[in-house]
Amino acid sequence: MNRDDWCGGYYELSMEFSPVENNDRLSKALNNVSMLSFVEFTAPSSLDSSPMFGTLSIMEHGKLPFMITMIKCEGEPDWLDVSIPISKIEEIFSIQYPLSFVNNACLEGLHQCLTMLAETVYVQSPFQFAMLGHEITGLTDHQSISIENYEHVTFILPRTFQTKLGVNQPLQSQLQHLHIINV
Repeated sequence: MNRDDWCGGYYELSMEFSPVENNDRLSKALNNVSMLSFVEFTAPSSLDSSPMFGTLSIMEHGKLPFMITMIKCEGEPDWLDVSIPISKIEEIFSIQYPLSFVNNACLEGLHQCLTMLAETVYVQSPFQFAMLGHEITGLTDHQSISIENYEHVTFILPRTFQTKLGVNQPLQSQLQHLHIINV
């Protein structure tokens, strides 16, 4: 992969893990990612190696590179971000901006892969919540989230967190443990 492939914007899955500093949970999350049939990724033996790279197979569309970054700050929640370069998405799909699943039905396969990845991670390494969208890393956290204030973001919420937020939107999820809400 060319270094230039990683310049520019990203379509991201960002998962917040709390309480803080639980390396075992992050290791399990990375191991679960590596076991998915549509993912080519080898989980590292140490959490010191960030970023990590792999590819997603998007059904008949081919493969997209991704980068996993762990964001760890003392006293703050840990984050696991899966980022796909927009330039690579544009090579496969004809997309419209703002870049969202709602505006680009062609991204359905990518969206399904990333939500399945989130579900797989959640089963072994529960997270507070996750977001999926264009350049969403750092957009909000579980303490300040207010879904009605965001557009073009998909929120992936554990059922208990959805109730806590008082979200009354119809659910758009086929996942066993999580609810998907497109805004």
